[in-house]
Amino acid sequence: MSSKNFVSVIPWDPTSEPHVERLRQQRMSCGWDAENVSNWRTQQLSGQKVLLWLTLKPAHPCYDNLITSHILQFPQESKPISDSGSDTFPMRRERQKGFTPIGHVSLDFPPTGITDPSRARIGATSLYLSPAIRGLELGNHVLKLMRGVGSRFARFAVMEVPIRESDEAVERFERFGDGRPEFSLADWYESFGWKRQNKTRRFVNETDSEGRVWKVELVGMEWDLWGGEIAEKPRL
Repeated sequence: MSSKNFVSVIPWDPTSEPHVERLRQQRMSCGWDAENVSNWRTQQLSGQKVLLWLTLKPAHPCYDNLITSHILQFPQESKPISDSGSDTFPMRRERQKGFTPIGHVSLDFPPTGITDPSRARIGATSLYLSPAIRGLELGNHVLKLMRGVGSRFARFAVMEVPIRESDEAVERFERFGDGRPEFSLADWYESFGWKRQNKTRRFVNETDSEGRVWKVELVGMEWDLWGGEIAEKPRL
C-alpha cells in the first residue's frame, strides 16, 4: 500500500441545503439512513456528531478518471458543493471553492462530552465510499484519516458492523449493487486492529430508501486509536 494518502476530509455543513441534499443522495445510494439526515443536522450543530466529507486529492494519478467514473454512476452528484463547513476539529486544511465528495464518515460523541481521552470512546459510523471507485485502497486511506482525527479526542473508536454473509444480507447488497463481498467486512476491520467486543450479535430492523424493512445482523467492534501503525490490508 502506498504511504501517500490520497483522501482528505472536509466538514459537512448542516446549515447548507446543498450539503444536506448531497448527504441525503449518498445515503440513498448506500440504501440506509436517508431518513436520519435531518436528525444528523441537529446532532452536528449540538456537537454530538462530526460528519466529514471524503474527497479525493487532485494529486491522485487517476483523479480525473475516478471523479468522472463517480459522476457517471451518480449523475445527481455532478455539481460541486461549496466548502462552507466550520472547522470542528483541530486539523489544518485549505478551503476549496468547490468539491465533489466521494463519500463520508461520522464521528459520534457522548452527550456528556469527553473529560478523559485515555478512557473515552467515540462512535465511528456511517462510513460510505462511492462504489464507483472502490478497490483502490482508498478505504485503507479513510481509516488512517479516521485514526488521525479521532485520536485527538479519544483513545477508542467503536462501531457496529453489518454481517454480510447471511442470505438476506447478500440479497440486500445485491439489490444496491454491492453483491457478495470478496471478504468479510468484519474480518477486514479486524485486519486493522479492530476487535470484536463479544460474540453476541445484535439484530435491528432498518428501512431502505424504497420502504422495505430489512433485518440487519450487527457485530460490535472496538479500535485502539493510539495503537500501532496500519499495515498492508485487503483493498477496499
